[in-house]
Amino acid sequence: MRTFSETFRKHLIACLLGPLSVIPATILYTLAFKFIAPEANADNFDLFPLVVIVALMVAYPATLFVGLPISFILQKFNRFNLLNLLIAVTTCLLIYGYLTNARMIELVLVTYYAFFVSSSYWYLYKRG
Repeated sequence: MRTFSETFRKHLIACLLGPLSVIPATILYTLAFKFIAPEANADNFDLFPLVVIVALMVAYPATLFVGLPISFILQKFNRFNLLNLLIAVTTCLLIYGYLTNARMIELVLVTYYAFFVSSSYWYLYKRG
């Protein structure tokens, strides 16, 4: 006898493992800037653990309180695919940026991490 439904189990796995994609996202970000401007970014690898911890502290609540309702709404309307998920997340980020008067570089960085997390969430849900 199963305690949880198949859909709930898939969402639980995706919520727990999806935000961990900020680790490879941070690695790619750090390596890209290492090659673009090595003299300006000599200490990026020293800050790597701090950036990962802060990104995880933001990614888990954001996935739980924003990503999970978005995925439930998209599933209710039978529109749960990667493109719709990315469009919905980007729309939420643009609204957030407008309400908080965020700078463009902040929005680009948050969108970069959000695309990694939402893509891994979608993949883990579909695979799970």
